[in-house]
Amino acid sequence: MLPQILRRNYVRGETTGFKDRLPESSIPHSPLSTPTDISHSMSTVAQDTPTGTPSLTPSAPAPTGEALKANTPAWYTNLEKGSILYFPTTRAISVVNRIDENSNVYIVKPQYSVNSEPGTWSLYGDKVVYESYMATNIESLLTPPHREEEREEEPIVNPSGILIRKQVFNDQCPWGNCGGGLFCPGCGGVSRVFDYLRMSCGVLMACPVCHGAEFAEQDKRYLRDLEYENYSKEDDARIWRQRCDLVDKRREQLGLPPIPSWD
Repeated sequence: MLPQILRRNYVRGETTGFKDRLPESSIPHSPLSTPTDISHSMSTVAQDTPTGTPSLTPSAPAPTGEALKANTPAWYTNLEKGSILYFPTTRAISVVNRIDENSNVYIVKPQYSVNSEPGTWSLYGDKVVYESYMATNIESLLTPPHREEEREEEPIVNPSGILIRKQVFNDQCPWGNCGGGLFCPGCGGVSRVFDYLRMSCGVLMACPVCHGAEFAEQDKRYLRDLEYENYSKEDDARIWRQRCDLVDKRREQLGLPPIPSWD
């Protein structure tokens, strides 16, 4: 809003000396003059105010329209609902929760869980997954450039689980029951964490967090066949060796060291 003295002179058309000292182009001709006209008049008047009077010079307008679109990073415009964002400096994971009709992106910052609890993100081998079913995470607007705490970096969109394991978990399995890539599917409360992998004790199964959930299910099928099928000793040895080779090959794909010993 204009100061009272300026409002009186400009809007009502009164003259007290200001109007005589202003260029004709800067004098508003109606109460509906544009904001640009008023800003120019305010700036001009401020030059003639006594020393010590606060400056009325307006700030530069924020970019809009095509200018704003041109300044938008490519990673932002390509986001989709469910896209996972990883910020390397803060090691933070965010997920795109929704994109409104104005292309505004809203994200949530879920916590990690080992077994995909609702509203959390999980690591399975080379995949990072987010379980949104019945999630109650608070969302926030993600604006380009980034939010204040993430302004210094661009996120990695849909990062590999291999990268997350190395940078977030220091190249260690975040599941406490995993011992070097293998775990006992009958111990340690596995039925409450990975119920679909449960077996009897006495065998060691490929960890789903290290190798991926699908690979762990495949490994379970090998172990069940060896445990329940009536194979010959030669077939048992062949299937066992084939299974161990598959685990070592999978670990090589994920950048993990081979199992030290299968004995």
